[in-house]
Parts: sequence; structure tokens; C-alpha cells
Amino acid sequence: MKDIFLTYIQNFKQDKILYVFLLSFSILFFSCEGCRLGIGTVYDKSTKRPLGGVTYKNVVDSDIHLTDSTGKYKLRGNFGACMPTCPDYDAEFLKKGYKTKVIKNPKGNIYLEVD
Repeated sequence: MKDIFLTYIQNFKQDKILYVFLLSFSILFFSCEGCRLGIGTVYDKSTKRPLGGVTYKNVVDSDIHLTDSTGKYKLRGNFGACMPTCPDYDAEFLKKGYKTKVIKNPKGNIYLEVD
């Protein structure tokens, strides 16, 4: 009986090391998957007032969004590995009467100029 118990303990230790290794490997490589996130506000460049109803999108995808009445936008980039960095993406902001603006990895404030 003692031999069975000792064998069980040895196998448990070996399995525990394997589980810790697999868990560490998974966290290191799979948790690095993700995307860039751009959050901010779109303003009129001359008046510095927020612009509602601005159309914006990631240029490689067909999802079109509109800023809210306070000019807020939230845009997600392409999903991919973060090693060493997440993939870049270009976002397009446009509104009738303003010049279209394309920005790489937008975040923070965006200022549109009157056309």
C-alpha cells in the first residue's frame, strides 16, 4: 500500500509541474491576443466644439459608426497577436462639410477642418 501511495505522490508532482508549465505557456502566448482600442472625442478644429453625427470606421472593415451628440467615438482595431505589438489600423472620420481625416491608431481628441 505504501508503494502505491508513493507512486501516486510522484505522479502528482510530475503532473503538477506539467500543469504549471502548460498554464504559464497559455498565459504567455494566448493572453497576448488582442486589438487596439481607440476612444476619444471628435471636435470642430476652428470652434473646438464637439461634433455629433461624425461617421467613423476602421478602413478595412465595413462596420460604420456615428459619434454621439457629444462627439464621443469608440473604435476597435484588427484582432491579432500582440507580439511585440498589436496590429496597427487606419480609421476614417468624415462628416458633410468637413474634410475627411484618416488616422492611424486613433485615440483621444480628433479635430476635423471645415471643407
